[in-house]
Amino acid sequence: MPNVEHIHQASGSTTLIANVYTAALAVRELAVELLDTDHEYFYSGSCATMVAGDKIVVVDTSISKCLGGYIYETTNLSEIKADTAAILIDTATTIPATIVALPTDADVQTACDSAITANTDINNIDTGVNNLETACIDNATGADIAADIIALKAETVSILADTNELQSDDIPTTLAVIQAITDQINFTGTYVNASVVGGSMGTGSSTVNYYVYTDEDAKTDPIALCAVWVSTDSAGNTVVASGQTDADGLVTFYLDPGVYYFWRSKSGYSFTNPDTETVA
Repeated sequence: MPNVEHIHQASGSTTLIANVYTAALAVRELAVELLDTDHEYFYSGSCATMVAGDKIVVVDTSISKCLGGYIYETTNLSEIKADTAAILIDTATTIPATIVALPTDADVQTACDSAITANTDINNIDTGVNNLETACIDNATGADIAADIIALKAETVSILADTNELQSDDIPTTLAVIQAITDQINFTGTYVNASVVGGSMGTGSSTVNYYVYTDEDAKTDPIALCAVWVSTDSAGNTVVASGQTDADGLVTFYLDPGVYYFWRSKSGYSFTNPDTETVA
C-alpha cells in the first residue's frame, strides 16, 4: 500500500498536502487501534491526483490485498454480504425435486405392509405348516400321540431283536412254503393233523411198505407211531396217502407208479423231509 507520507503536491497547493497528510496520519493511528493488523488503509484513486474531498477508507485485508505497492479492485462488502445471505437461504430451504420425491419412512413401511398382506402364498404356507403340526401332534380323536409313538418304537426294537431284520428277506414266500407243510401236521410232535390221520392208505395198484428207522443207513431202531404222509409234489401240498408206523416202524401204502414225496413227524425226532421215492 502506498505510504501516505509519500503523497506529492497536487495542483500546487502545499496547504492541501499538509492537510491530507495530517488526516492520513490520524486515520492510520485510529485504524491501528481499532482494527489491529487485520485491516489496511485504502484509497481508490492515485496518490498523485488526491484532492480535497477524497476519502481514505479502511477495508478488510482478507478482501483487498496490497501486493508490491499496488492495490487491486475490491468487491463491495455489502454486495458480498447480500449474496452470501441469498446462498444460505437457498441451500437451507430449496431441496432438489428428485430428493423431495423420494418416499418417506412411513411410505416404505406402508408399501411393505401392503405387499405382505396381498401375498396369499405366505399365508397359505403358514396355514399348511399349522395343519401339519396339528396332524403330527394329534391323532383322529385329538389326543396326544406321544405315547403311541413311544410304544411303536419299543415294538420295533423288539421286532429287530427277535428277527434281526426289517423285511429285507422275502419272508412272506418262505412262510407260505412252511405253512403248506405244517398245515399237514400238528407241531406238538405227538398228534398228527386230522387231514393226515383220516387219510387213506392210498388206492394205487402198487403196494409200498415204508419203514422209518432211527438209523436209516443201518436200518436199525425202528420208530413206532410215527406219522407218515405221501404227496405228489415237493412242497407237500397234494397229499395222496397217509398213515402211522407200527411197532416195527412199518406203514403200508397203495400207490400208482411214479415219483412220490414221503413226510415224517414224531415228537422227539428230527427228520429230513421230504424223502423222495420212486414207485415202480
